[in-house]
Amino acid sequence: MWLMLTLAWAGEPTRCVVNWSGAAPACGVTESFMVNGTGLSEASAERSTRATLAQILALSADAKLLMTPALGSESFRGCSAAAKTAPINCFPESTLKEDKLCFVLFPNKSCWDGTVLSFEDRVWRALDEGRDQMCAATDAYLVEQNYSDLEEHRALCAVSCLQEVVVKCP
Repeated sequence: MWLMLTLAWAGEPTRCVVNWSGAAPACGVTESFMVNGTGLSEASAERSTRATLAQILALSADAKLLMTPALGSESFRGCSAAAKTAPINCFPESTLKEDKLCFVLFPNKSCWDGTVLSFEDRVWRALDEGRDQMCAATDAYLVEQNYSDLEEHRALCAVSCLQEVVVKCP
């Protein structure tokens, strides 16, 4: 009986999507982003998605400040609150329960050399894990390249990685 209750409380693996478009009050990030997240339940998928959006907004703000220091950080102080209230769509996906071999691609050639990463896990964990692995590998790769504008390049690629990484679990 406890097993059945535990499974019922866990919910169904879920995918959430947030489409960020333009600035919000006290958040001068004007770019558009589509952010995905998954979780074992709707609540965990929503937390994952909102956390990734908050990270993208913070990194975008850092990149803008690096390139235009005159902006000042007060232009971005509301980004965290905006990530918490951005409209979100969540939907269950039964295929997220499966264990599969997953491949992680990052198509941005100015940030990554095109190497495909792979790992095996539950599909609902694969998106976040794959994105985290690829973004860490990308940052290490950029440090090795030793660009003259390394910090700006790292900041821009960090934002790009969080939103453009593709995790496929065929």
